[in-house]
Amino acid sequence: MIKSEKMTFSKKVRRMSIFGLGLNSWEHIMLLSLCIAGIVAVVVFIATTSVVVLQRRENAKTKYEYEEFKLKVDVRVADAKQEGITAGKQAGDALFKAASLEKEAQKLKAENLSLQLKIQPRRLSGENSAKLINSLKELQPLAIGVVSRIFDSEGADFADDLSNAFKAANWTSVRQKDWTMSNKGVAIATLEGTFIPSELKDRLLVVLDSADIKASIITIANNQRNTTSAHFQPNVLYLLVGVKP
Repeated sequence: MIKSEKMTFSKKVRRMSIFGLGLNSWEHIMLLSLCIAGIVAVVVFIATTSVVVLQRRENAKTKYEYEEFKLKVDVRVADAKQEGITAGKQAGDALFKAASLEKEAQKLKAENLSLQLKIQPRRLSGENSAKLINSLKELQPLAIGVVSRIFDSEGADFADDLSNAFKAANWTSVRQKDWTMSNKGVAIATLEGTFIPSELKDRLLVVLDSADIKASIITIANNQRNTTSAHFQPNVLYLLVGVKP
């Protein structure tokens, strides 16, 4: 009886299974699954590690490329700034040079104008002649000798203009063209010892100046009265037209 029961139990044990597989099969499957899981875990670890490493490398490469790009941009910006500074300096130099050239041109024009004025003969323009005549009419008319240098055609023409203006203002003007001195410019003169109020001479200077004629006041020494060929006389007012300054 006992033997029969053991055989019955053994049969029951053998007949227990899942999906047709017994305990022993499932144990093998479990072991195989664990091996596969371990392999998968190793693969996952390796893949994860590789991804992390590659991401770090990629990030490092991206950072390096960014730093390199930033450095290139900084260099380009610096170069652009330097080019701008250089261009600005060149433009400033060009403007300075242009201003210098303009200043030099103005200087040359002024010198040229001054030279032209020196070259051009002195003449009394219509406008200045009118100013001189009107101003002379405000003074007491007097006799005046308008004297020019001998062999000086430029001075003689200018003296003729002045003499005509005095005559038009009702002054008695006498022309003399035999002065042999080399005095420069125009001068109001009297022989030494001649008394003519200084106020009149000063006012005559102002009148001449109104017509752009610069003049001075001089006194002719007695020892020169007959050595200058003009034969200056006492108590006479003279207007001397000397060499063009």
